[in-house]
Amino acid sequence: DHEIEFPRLAPLDSSIDERQLVDSVTAREFFDVHISPGTHVNIIACQGGVTDVRLGDEVMGLGPALLCSGASSIISTLWCIDDKHGVRFEKDFFDSFLLQCAKKRKKKDAVNATNPNQLGKDDSAVPAKFKNNGAVRLVNLAKAMQAAAKEMDEGESAPLYRWAGYVLHGCWQFTMSEEDAISLQ
Repeated sequence: DHEIEFPRLAPLDSSIDERQLVDSVTAREFFDVHISPGTHVNIIACQGGVTDVRLGDEVMGLGPALLCSGASSIISTLWCIDDKHGVRFEKDFFDSFLLQCAKKRKKKDAVNATNPNQLGKDDSAVPAKFKNNGAVRLVNLAKAMQAAAKEMDEGESAPLYRWAGYVLHGCWQFTMSEEDAISLQ
């Protein structure tokens, strides 16, 4: 069974076996978790994106479990990632994510200033909670991931193990309401 382990530090004056200080969550447990539809999840954990194909062609792993529980997309890793590289990826990924939000806001503001009659057009398929005077944002997760990998590659000279182990499962477009995008700024 796939699992993520969360090691805890033993008190300095403790004689507790360090193996007892590990909390874990398994893919099987993720099947019982309800995740709001449209949620994006980053699992920057060693081999969090590895899956097994079992008898009957059933794909098992943390990613498929999260998708079955309601997540629309997941970024995970294919091999063990150093903590410092995982932190760097997350920072670069979310920097790109926020940059897309800011660019889309500037572009939307410019369009609305020149043509206010376009507000709310062609958004009939968008759920009501994502509408705010027709303002809906689609963030391209694949572009954010690519930007993070390029940033980590440092001029195409960094070793592959630092930046190439990250994968995106599910939908590459992340829908955000205008209100959520503003709150991230």
